[in-house]
Amino acid sequence: MEQRNCITKKRKYKHLNEGERYKIEVLLQEKRKIKEIAVILSRNRSTIYRELKRGTISRLQSNLSEKKQYRANVGQLNYVKQGKNKERRLKIGKDRRLEEYIREKIIKDKFSPDAIIGQIKEKRLKFKGLICTKTLYNYIDAGIFSGLSNDNLWEKRKRKKRRYKTVSRVSCKNRMARSIEDRATEVNNRLEYGHWEGDCIKGPLGTRTGLFTLTERKTLEEIIIKLE
Repeated sequence: MEQRNCITKKRKYKHLNEGERYKIEVLLQEKRKIKEIAVILSRNRSTIYRELKRGTISRLQSNLSEKKQYRANVGQLNYVKQGKNKERRLKIGKDRRLEEYIREKIIKDKFSPDAIIGQIKEKRLKFKGLICTKTLYNYIDAGIFSGLSNDNLWEKRKRKKRRYKTVSRVSCKNRMARSIEDRATEVNNRLEYGHWEGDCIKGPLGTRTGLFTLTERKTLEEIIIKLE
């Protein structure tokens, strides 16, 4: 059978998102069965079982007995950790010549990553693979290059790395609410008038006033209301 005549469809798999994990937690608290949860979320039962294995923890009760419970935040945290540990295909590939060139320029010649990539382009040096400055910085951060770290970057090692706090995008007060990801195509693609998005804007520091804004998705018509 020729490739163009093949009728086998590639299976599309979509990972559970954070909102779905909180819905699983609520449904379990309601004593719903795995089969029911799978139907409600339009997921395969095996997907739910894998998620329960990922996010179930043991809690010590008042009588010193252990009780296993599923927690959505634990499942989400473990999912993110597993994603970071997956080996990604490197754009540099197995080009040892390019790797040695980069290492020598940074350690011996004190070049910055941007200067290295710029010199390669300017001199039109030929390598099996080529990466951009941002990718090179990411590789150094991840320790891809043996014996090369941010300590070898003369400018970057002086800076303090900014720490970012992980922000949850799920409302824990109304965990069974519909997600914005589930909105209809005509709303998502701005095909028809009448769909509004609301948001709140905090006022100046030291004041209690703020603004409530409503934006129509198609025309970007704006309604702004002052909040005391």
